[in-house]
Amino acid sequence: MKFSDSVQDYLNHIRLERGLAKTTCLRYQCWLRHFSDWLAANGYTDAALLSDVFAVAVLRRYQYHKSREGCRPRSIHSAFHPLRGLGEFLVANGLIDENPTKKLTMPKKDAAQRLIVTDENVLALFDACEKQRTERQIALSRAVLSVFCYGGLRRDELCNLRLEDVNLTERSILVRSGKGSKSRRVFVCADAVNALREWLALREKECQSDWLFMYDRARRIHHTGIASLIATLAAIAGLRDNPALKPHGLRHWCATNLLRNGANLRDVQQFLGHSDIATTSKYLHSNEEQLRSISELTGLRSSSKSQEEQGKVLRLPQDEQGRSRLRRRAI
Repeated sequence: MKFSDSVQDYLNHIRLERGLAKTTCLRYQCWLRHFSDWLAANGYTDAALLSDVFAVAVLRRYQYHKSREGCRPRSIHSAFHPLRGLGEFLVANGLIDENPTKKLTMPKKDAAQRLIVTDENVLALFDACEKQRTERQIALSRAVLSVFCYGGLRRDELCNLRLEDVNLTERSILVRSGKGSKSRRVFVCADAVNALREWLALREKECQSDWLFMYDRARRIHHTGIASLIATLAAIAGLRDNPALKPHGLRHWCATNLLRNGANLRDVQQFLGHSDIATTSKYLHSNEEQLRSISELTGLRSSSKSQEEQGKVLRLPQDEQGRSRLRRRAI
């Protein structure tokens, strides 16, 4: 069996049988294409047999190649994740006896780089919406930004919204095409409802389709349009060089804002549409101001009056070596 055929079978498997999200399938396809391009550059043709290509020695050389390219350990793990899945697929279908990727030693993951969107950044983006050229552009920008910041939607989820998915009376948005083909209903705040109402009032009634966000009567806004819109707002706000100002960064800000305002982790998980609460925990960040505000909690409070009233800690005079001694009062 040719390696290229096995890759195509695996991509069909994750898309049609496992039902992985479209973006996940595209990411897997991209990484597998990188591996195929490396194979071609090293003398392996499209007709190369599976047994000649998908072997420990070849995979190890590819791993070393990614390291020499300067890829971070986390990126190398990402590159080999679809290859590991391919190996499991081939073993399950009896095409190979064992998965060769399991014999590789992956580098230890480096710390994730958390790009944080601050409250000031979000406010600046909303202010930038008001500086657009036309009333329609203002309403469109404000509505898109509100859905990202107040609804926490993913980029694909926002692009696939239709008119019937928005219920202004219930203040809800129905996400039909969530990750893993799951749907959920997101309830949004009054600011988001007002932004959507203003956009719907200005959206052309004669549009040829029922997509919620449209460039004009014939064209819907998709990935490139969303990226351009956010980049334009960032430039107007003077935040052109901020790499965190992307749709997923705004989704992270939404999660952090929910937790900061009193939502519990389980509710945030359902709000964002996560299957695993461990995924939700990665979205929650502390900014410098929050860390500054809790810094005093690390100290030993010396308010003797309040401590004596509570009967918890008494501070005794320092000993000869200059060290203070603490004694707890028996209750």
